[in-house]
Amino acid sequence: MLTASRVGENRLKAFIELPFSLYSPGEAWFPRPAADISSWFSGRHPCSSSIDFIPFMAFRDSRPVGRCAAFVNRMTEIDGRPLGCIGLYECEESGEASAALFEIALASLKSSGCRVAWGPMDGSIWTSYRFMTSGFDGPSFYGEPRNKSWYPMQFAAAGFEPLKTWSSFFLGRFGVERILSRVEAHRRKAVETGYTIRHPDLRRLDDELRSIHSMIQDAFSGFLGFTPIGLSEFKVLFKGLPSVWDPDLVQIAVDPEGRDAGFNLVLPDPGKAIRAMKGSGSPLAVLKYLVNRDPRAAHVGLYMGAYRSAISKRSGIGALLGHAVCTAALSAGRDLIIALVGRDSFVNSRIPPGVEEVHEYALFGRKIDDGN
Repeated sequence: MLTASRVGENRLKAFIELPFSLYSPGEAWFPRPAADISSWFSGRHPCSSSIDFIPFMAFRDSRPVGRCAAFVNRMTEIDGRPLGCIGLYECEESGEASAALFEIALASLKSSGCRVAWGPMDGSIWTSYRFMTSGFDGPSFYGEPRNKSWYPMQFAAAGFEPLKTWSSFFLGRFGVERILSRVEAHRRKAVETGYTIRHPDLRRLDDELRSIHSMIQDAFSGFLGFTPIGLSEFKVLFKGLPSVWDPDLVQIAVDPEGRDAGFNLVLPDPGKAIRAMKGSGSPLAVLKYLVNRDPRAAHVGLYMGAYRSAISKRSGIGALLGHAVCTAALSAGRDLIIALVGRDSFVNSRIPPGVEEVHEYALFGRKIDDGN
């Protein structure tokens, strides 16, 4: 017999461990940090003050077969109502189990005043969101959505449709060189105008995070579902970032007046090491992270942004930042992954045709009507 119900902290362990019964040990999947999930249950997540969290699980007899959470984002409104989200989604390949989860989660969102549901999204774009829709057999990287191939179909069966799509491009030396040739003229324009590139100073980490936070708030303000967050919340959400970044791979564009105007965040992919931790933060997990770091890991361009005023001037700042990313990868002899690029992003126009490995992702949405 299959049932689905809201669960409390007494089911936290089962909620956290359920995905480990779905993914094989060698599968390219990143377990969600247990501490992150626990903080939602306890109400201590950095976003708990503005996002309500309601967790659910599906059971076949007494065996857990699926989980999800309804999130009510009171800071983001759609047509005057709070945005509803379904996230932390994991489910066996069972239409019955997924339908039961969606029925109870959508009913919960409706009772909370939501009339639109997006997913997968853990409450906002500042947390985990999007499904992979193609590229399941290809290489993975840290920060890439990884899920079972049937999850998008389960969302579609529940009435969800794609809202926005993204792509990741895997480039070897030849592909990187082609991008360099495509951006060179615009990069030269930026340099001649007086733009320069610097790297963050870890001795001034608070100042650097403040600057990056300000640029992100402006650059992504038109992004689907964007909600501004304060500096303190931003620091909590990204507190682990300095432990995995290489400051030499974080490029900050400085305008002719000496002001920070744009940024790149590039990581030497820590995916293999983070996967080895299996979502734990224990001393043993940290040791596994250190042992499994890959000295030849690809560079992953996770974030790029610039103040809209700099973009509007057609200053060439995007080309300057893109050139810096590509040059760093070539100098280090690494492959480059340009990650999670929106279809409407200017970055897409700089990607050369014929890229061998492309992965795709989507965020889905639907209305919540009287019959759910």
